[in-house]
Amino acid sequence: MRDPTTPAEAHKHRNERYAPRLFADVVRALYRYETNALAGHAAAALLCAFFLRHEVSAPALAGLTSAVLVCVALRAAIARRFRRHASAPRPQDLRLHSIAVFACAAAWSAGFLAVLGGLDPARRAFFMMVLAGLTAGSLVTLSACLGSFALFSCTLMLPPIVGLALSGGPMDADLAAMAVLFLAFCLTGAKKSRQVQTEMLLKGYQIQEMMDEAARTRLELQSAYKKSEAANQAKQRFLANVSHEIRTPLNGVLGITDLMIESGLTPEQLERAEIIKRCGSNLLLLVNDLLDLSKIEAGRMTVERVPFAPEPLFREIASLHQGNALRCGIGLRLTLEPGLPAQVTGDPTRLRQVLNNLVGNALKFTDRGEVRILVGLGVRDGAARLQFEVADDGVGIPEHRLEAIFAAFVQADDSTTRKHGGTGLGLAITRQLVELMGGTIRVESRVGAGSTFRCEIPLPASDLRAPPPAPPSPAPVAAPLAAGRPRLLLAEDQDVNALILQRTLARLGFDVTRARDGQEAVAMFPALAPDLVILDLQMPRLDGMGAARQLRALQGGGEVPILALSAHCDAAVGAACREAGMNDALQKPCSEAALRRALAGLPGRAGSLAQAS
Repeated sequence: MRDPTTPAEAHKHRNERYAPRLFADVVRALYRYETNALAGHAAAALLCAFFLRHEVSAPALAGLTSAVLVCVALRAAIARRFRRHASAPRPQDLRLHSIAVFACAAAWSAGFLAVLGGLDPARRAFFMMVLAGLTAGSLVTLSACLGSFALFSCTLMLPPIVGLALSGGPMDADLAAMAVLFLAFCLTGAKKSRQVQTEMLLKGYQIQEMMDEAARTRLELQSAYKKSEAANQAKQRFLANVSHEIRTPLNGVLGITDLMIESGLTPEQLERAEIIKRCGSNLLLLVNDLLDLSKIEAGRMTVERVPFAPEPLFREIASLHQGNALRCGIGLRLTLEPGLPAQVTGDPTRLRQVLNNLVGNALKFTDRGEVRILVGLGVRDGAARLQFEVADDGVGIPEHRLEAIFAAFVQADDSTTRKHGGTGLGLAITRQLVELMGGTIRVESRVGAGSTFRCEIPLPASDLRAPPPAPPSPAPVAAPLAAGRPRLLLAEDQDVNALILQRTLARLGFDVTRARDGQEAVAMFPALAPDLVILDLQMPRLDGMGAARQLRALQGGGEVPILALSAHCDAAVGAACREAGMNDALQKPCSEAALRRALAGLPGRAGSLAQAS
């Protein structure tokens, strides 16, 4: 069926569409007012019997009253029958109602004609006023159906009008004329009333349909949202498991390789071990990029708002990449403009990740010349911004590919992948991280002339105020260690990871005792009385968080530092670990330097040992 194209066709289509509902509501409305209508007819019959008792013979008056009351009883019986199935009106319900209405009107008009000859002009006018009152009342009780009202009013009024017109009385013609005008007025009013009621019903149906559709849409959206949330949670659980399963063997490969490199290998063996370490490190970077991209797409990546010093961070990045630049024969220059705040508020971890990606890319795609890092403070739209750019003298990017390089798994040229490697994830993650921090990133490049990536990160106004100079404080002195090596309880179910951690921690000066799961660690804690506990988060029987809660509840467990080890360590995991009673969380694979940094911030003998070493 084609859609209606004109207003008239649309109106007709709407009426046809809602015809069944309209019919049902009309029938219900007719029966809804039956009680009022019947009460009015009964009262009118008794009123006429009272006022006409001296003018009309008793048999005629009794016949009129009885006929009307019988019709009232008939209509009451039909209405009582309808209430049994009022939820689904049928065509015969309308027909029965029309028959009862016609019979009631016929009883009134027949009674009027029967007593007309014996009434004086005043009584005739009174009787016609009663009939007019019944007609006016039916405007309310029968207005839902114009046909029912017309049937009732014409049957009720026309025979008396004709009788008056033919009677030849002095006032009968005038009374008949007024009755005709009154009937015409009532019919016209009923028609307009019905049109208004019908339009209101149809509009109501449309509004109800829209509300029902909105409710269905809301339920569908809620269901889709719940499914999406469930899918995201399942995805996050999957990523956590995959991260654990991939990083765990990688941790073993890189850790054992480090132990091999430090064991005094021959030059040929050392070269092979370093190749293994580079390959493992590249694979670890790829895994990290894929997991970061997944978290960004799922909306689970968060940024911190903590104070940090920007200058040491940029110098750290330049120093970190300086060795790679020297090996490639490329210059690496860092320029810090005057006016850079001593401290800003933001996410140093994400900023470090952005810089590593940009500087690493610049070095990768530059064969000669240099890479330049320029850092300064700018103002845009009245707000301070940390501005930095990374420029290189590398191969450059074609103009038509400048925007595409920020898409995931896309590089400027397919030959780039073959020559330089990479997956095309670095810049996609970089752009997402910059935008997540409220900043912008753009690129300018010419083929053969290098590329320049410019970033702006907004800074709070408080960052512009220089911090007051701190009074000189004495250099921290590590607390003297008690006799003997600090005892460390390590809970790790993977043998390779446990071996690497035991060797690394032993080099740091700890006496390491291993438990194979959280339950075993809780059982060993009272007798061992360790100075430090390290728990892997994913273990059989009892995981790391559960073990941490139980350890904190043990006597002597409230003060012992506890570190977590996880292959999937982000802000949410760190917060959950702290809530479980742990001091900090470390991500696998964990280098010796990372262990030293984590231990240095711990209280007790563990922190003292790290500071002393």
